[in-house]
Amino acid sequence: MLVALVCLFPALGFGKIAAGKLRIQADAKTVAVKPGGTPSLRWVLRSVPQGADIQPETPDILQDLQRMLDGLRNAKTSGECVEVVFDFTQGCGLLWAVRERLETQRKFSLNSPPELKKAPPAGAKIDTSIVFHYSTTSDQNSEIGALVIRIETDACVRSEADRRIEKPEVSEAAAGVSMVGVDATKISIELCHSALDLIAGRDRPPARRQRCGMNCSGSRPWH
Repeated sequence: MLVALVCLFPALGFGKIAAGKLRIQADAKTVAVKPGGTPSLRWVLRSVPQGADIQPETPDILQDLQRMLDGLRNAKTSGECVEVVFDFTQGCGLLWAVRERLETQRKFSLNSPPELKKAPPAGAKIDTSIVFHYSTTSDQNSEIGALVIRIETDACVRSEADRRIEKPEVSEAAAGVSMVGVDATKISIELCHSALDLIAGRDRPPARRQRCGMNCSGSRPWH
């Protein structure tokens, strides 16, 4: 019996950490953020950031940022939110959206200025660019770093003393298969067998098929 073990080793790590800026324009207002809610003093965004308000170091974050901001914009348009605010208000807050929509997909942090971390004084206004940091790869562990294919016989598993390990070249094992674009240095093949396999293979008589007609149920097809 042959047993094939295939082991995939992911390439770990989050890649490069990049920076960007997000322009925030907000006013201190006493509002009910959601319909029927209790009014309170909040930092209310004059508009959800878009276009030139978003300045990442690399373009790969843009789609995720835009999707997050579009979600906030749609929440206000649909009437789910009366206003979009800067805080962690569920469904209507920028910080909530960052935590739920970005930080679950990649490393992401927003360096909020001190004035936005506390309740604003009445009538206050702010127009600033907030620095954010993010990993440049959203799907962190999708790349395979190494592939190990190990094929074992029963005798190999049972007999350590006679165990033999062979490591054929990938090009030899894949003869006739196109390897264009494949990094063969990340692939290794191990064949494990023992002297018992060689003896068994040499001494075993060739199998003979028993001939029988249509009505030979119960007869042994091999002997």
